[in-house]
Amino acid sequence: MYDFFNKDDLIIIVDDEIIPNNKENFKLIDLQDNMVTLIAKKLDLTIDEYENYSLLDIENLLEEQNSSLEDLINYEIPEEFKLANLVKYNPFDISENTIIDKIMEVNAKRNFIVLDKFLEKNENMNIIKNYLTKLSEIILEYYIGIVFYSSDPNVIESLEDSKLFLEKIGLGHNEIENLSMHVNFVDKGSKDKLLCFEKAFRKSQNSNLLSLYSESYDKTIQELKERMWDINNNESLIHYDYLIEGMQIDDIFYEIYKSRFNKIYSEKCFEEYGKYINPVRKSIQIYEGNKNLEEEEIKRRVFISRSVKELNNLLKKESYLSECKKSDDIKFGDLIKIEDSHYMVITQDCDLSIRLLGGRKSNFITLIKINYSIDDFTNNLIYKKIKYIFNQTFGGTKSGYKIEDIIKSDITSFKKLNISESMIDNIFINKEKDKCDIKCKNENIELDSNINLYTVDNLFIDCILINFNNSDAMNVTIENINNSKEIRLATKKNIINNFNNFIDRYSKLQYDSLKEISDNNLISDLIPIEFIFDKGKKLTGFSIGQNKIKRVAHIEYIKAYDLFKEFLGKYSRLSFNSPPLI
Repeated sequence: MYDFFNKDDLIIIVDDEIIPNNKENFKLIDLQDNMVTLIAKKLDLTIDEYENYSLLDIENLLEEQNSSLEDLINYEIPEEFKLANLVKYNPFDISENTIIDKIMEVNAKRNFIVLDKFLEKNENMNIIKNYLTKLSEIILEYYIGIVFYSSDPNVIESLEDSKLFLEKIGLGHNEIENLSMHVNFVDKGSKDKLLCFEKAFRKSQNSNLLSLYSESYDKTIQELKERMWDINNNESLIHYDYLIEGMQIDDIFYEIYKSRFNKIYSEKCFEEYGKYINPVRKSIQIYEGNKNLEEEEIKRRVFISRSVKELNNLLKKESYLSECKKSDDIKFGDLIKIEDSHYMVITQDCDLSIRLLGGRKSNFITLIKINYSIDDFTNNLIYKKIKYIFNQTFGGTKSGYKIEDIIKSDITSFKKLNISESMIDNIFINKEKDKCDIKCKNENIELDSNINLYTVDNLFIDCILINFNNSDAMNVTIENINNSKEIRLATKKNIINNFNNFIDRYSKLQYDSLKEISDNNLISDLIPIEFIFDKGKKLTGFSIGQNKIKRVAHIEYIKAYDLFKEFLGKYSRLSFNSPPLI
């Protein structure tokens, strides 16, 4: 077993089962009932005697029998704790400030606090509340891990459980927020206490990274405020991106935020490497490296880990899609629904970007057809996903294991996702394959078998950005375009120019001719366009049904690029012809 603790660590244990130092003022009956019974039996004390004796009296009586309190009250902690700077307290000996005073005095690299859940008789929690209140004030400043050591440990299975436990103790909102990631329990009855403590401390140790993120966020927001002030008083700083690079003002600020956060976080990682980064990297490396697993066992662990990750993503509804704001410019990877089919924009952003001077490079936007659907994930689909992971992990080798046996060997990891053993069983039962025991959705995005390029006039796609006030139809008129105040200026001007060109082009045709070609996919191959006329039968715009075209979402870049690359591989071929061999 590797040494998790070292001389640079401080471990503070507070437990009412620890023998107090102030024995003269501590009554025997103030000990836990089981200890009182044990000592009274050992010394054959009457009720009157043990109700009035102090611990000093008891110690003197035990010395007469060549015994001691330590012989009777053996507080068990892992021997490895002694590798650190170990301090033990009975709550009777200390004040509510003692723990934080000790942390500040020693100034150790890591501080591990072990608290009994009940530090008073009758399960009163006032003392532990006072300790935790003080710890919450400094936990963001010092490297602190907290473990509750109890013979009656709480079952904490979620962050909400953690908060409810702290709320029951009586802590306030801010204190709960500061401490909720540090609620870890170790059972006093556990056989391998060291392993349990290490696991709990590693979790608390990982939670200290939140301090790093929080500090980075706070500094980023402060710098963003300063940046916004500069921009508000010198708007030329961002107008180039707005006018030329196709960015909306909120997107510009968000990019500034991301850039500053990444820079500040990187700087803090470097500055605080020894405090935050090194401990978590070192502990996980030693923890995993210490296992000395054979190759086959490593594969088992990888298979379990990846299966849990994939199922968790499905349950959390992780998606390749993100919502688009109504007035966002059209981008590469946008998923467009036209009538009953889905298409992805494959025109590159550099060609889609609309500049105030020069407009867009092309008058058309290119699409490819995509199959997009959301279905319940059946047991059979989950089985196929898990089997794929199994084959990827074990390759063509004979593992000698059944998939379900491997999963059940670590069923706890799945139960923590609320996936029961019976749900796992049903995945592998043929007659249950069409059921949906695990409630998750299958969001399918794939290239359609119809490998064609579709080009659509810019105007018909850009009209998605126009605000039609929830009308049943998209009536594209100069009035509706002008009333769409949130569209980027360059984009709006481009839409107006294209709209005017559209009106000029089709106004040359007679009213009857326009009515004849209206809504027959003659103007656009994909989108049914219906002309709009005024009372004098003058062409004033066009209409598209709201259910005829819609921007569904934006496909994340990597997925969109993979779809585009797959399309190119199928759409184009190298021309090569070998001559006959003579």
